[in-house]
Amino acid sequence: MADVIEAIEDIQKYDKKYDEQLVTSIFRSLGPVVYNKDTRYIACSDAYELEMVRDGFLKRQLGIKDSDEEIEQVMSDICELMSNSEYKLRVTFYYLLVIHYKKQAQF
Repeated sequence: MADVIEAIEDIQKYDKKYDEQLVTSIFRSLGPVVYNKDTRYIACSDAYELEMVRDGFLKRQLGIKDSDEEIEQVMSDICELMSNSEYKLRVTFYYLLVIHYKKQAQF
């Protein structure tokens, strides 16, 4: 549960009116990924990782139909928004994507 609290505290930096239920749902949907030191963070400089987020999470899980270029621009914007964070929590990154695409109902 402490990790969910960490995610909520991180998300508060970007969304003062955050949805705690959404954060918890995203956290749970990520499963063991959020506990693994190597996978709990997003590497915005890793094109392969961003491709996996685009294809696996956004397209497959959320059903986003935008072009790859449009999706990559959104992810780039979120990377820029989070650029002051040394570590970019995956839960926060996904939360910001879900909010951007207004897909909260899927969680």
